[in-house]
Amino acid sequence: MTAKILLVDDEPDMKALVLQKFRDQIRAGAINFLFASDGVEALTILETNRRWRQKGMALGITRIGAHAGPAIVGNFGGGRFFDYTAYGDTINITARLETANKQLGTRICVSAILAAKVPNFHGRPVGDLLLRGRTEALRAFEPFSSEQCEHVATISYADAFAKLEANDPAALAAFAAHVGKHPDDQLASFHLKRLLSGATGTRITMD
Repeated sequence: MTAKILLVDDEPDMKALVLQKFRDQIRAGAINFLFASDGVEALTILETNRRWRQKGMALGITRIGAHAGPAIVGNFGGGRFFDYTAYGDTINITARLETANKQLGTRICVSAILAAKVPNFHGRPVGDLLLRGRTEALRAFEPFSSEQCEHVATISYADAFAKLEANDPAALAAFAAHVGKHPDDQLASFHLKRLLSGATGTRITMD
């Protein structure tokens, strides 16, 4: 299985450096890189991939976690093992967001920290995720195009989520009505199941 990695960095020589350092993994088909200079370009790439899938050009199931922050990047190891990789809290959170997609039913989870750095960011709130190994919840979003944000389904979800955020008992009925009209909305189904099991609010403890 090929790992698909979207790298966002504004350094002009980063692409050449990464392709050089990971050349063996790329040739072996273990890794496939996509490059973006900023958050806007990254979201454009993700939206383009979504459109390809709609046209029947299958790219496989790809789950992506996106976060912003400092990281240590470079060559690590020695002796028989030497690799170019990245370490740090930012990397760990990104990996946890990627994993969270499977439980939530989403494909892309963007942290509020990254969303705040993207001009005119469009998306819908996922919840306040308590990621594994973390003590503080992190608000996450599912990125949408501007057209998707105007869709009746997105507006319906936003209304139900607002009730959930306000601890309004009507949230259960709102999500039930939404899922009834939009049964393919896996994130809404996730929230409905939470509410039916007695959960409240937007804080979600991830597995």
